[in-house]
Amino acid sequence: MKSWSLVVLVCLSFSLTSIYAYAHIVDPKTGKTFLYQAQLAEVAPVVDGVLDDPAWEKVEIAKMEWEALQIRSWEDIQDFEGQFAAVWKNNTLYIAVQIKDDQINIQDSKVQNNDTLEVYVDVENYSVRNDLYKNTIVVKENKVRIQSLWEPFVSWDNNGQTCEISFYLGNIIKKGVTIGFGIYYNDVDNGRRENQIGWTLERNSPGAKEQLGDLVFETNIKTDNKKLGATWGNIKTLY
Repeated sequence: MKSWSLVVLVCLSFSLTSIYAYAHIVDPKTGKTFLYQAQLAEVAPVVDGVLDDPAWEKVEIAKMEWEALQIRSWEDIQDFEGQFAAVWKNNTLYIAVQIKDDQINIQDSKVQNNDTLEVYVDVENYSVRNDLYKNTIVVKENKVRIQSLWEPFVSWDNNGQTCEISFYLGNIIKKGVTIGFGIYYNDVDNGRRENQIGWTLERNSPGAKEQLGDLVFETNIKTDNKKLGATWGNIKTLY
């Protein structure tokens, strides 16, 4: 009886682990898992907050267009609009972020009462949104207030509208490897956080687990590079 109990316990644990690891957040518009393809850069970008590096000229740009906590699309672009891109080079993940917030609030002593970026990097790709993977960055601060297992380097431009972030992940980064990834903007107005706008939702339905999207490291992405470059350029002119 003991040996059979052990077998059942092991099988049950494996099944639960498998479900936990692969239940990823789904895009309601497409019915597919949120997936970002990070391109291998020829030259690593300089992390200085200014998006003028060749690495950012022809990249996949992803919009932050979901109200993550309320499980709905984000429509009020007069209040906030944001987008990001990512590339990799020399075992490092680089992220570029552009935001347009109608009112920047960063004077409060409590982190949660400031406009912040939240960036999640889960190299085990368990998919679940966990504080172990969360990095909280106050707008215009070149440091991380709440740090995850992976310490990033952060730099903003002088206006607090563009930001570059780098994560050194060592030999984890290889072509075809997928990690859990999420990026959100906590928009504080009237002294409190009113919205969390992200690339993905927080969950697919009320009561479901909080989950992340996927980021895969690629080398040759077949895309319309001219279109991508033009899109990035158009976004730049907004600022």
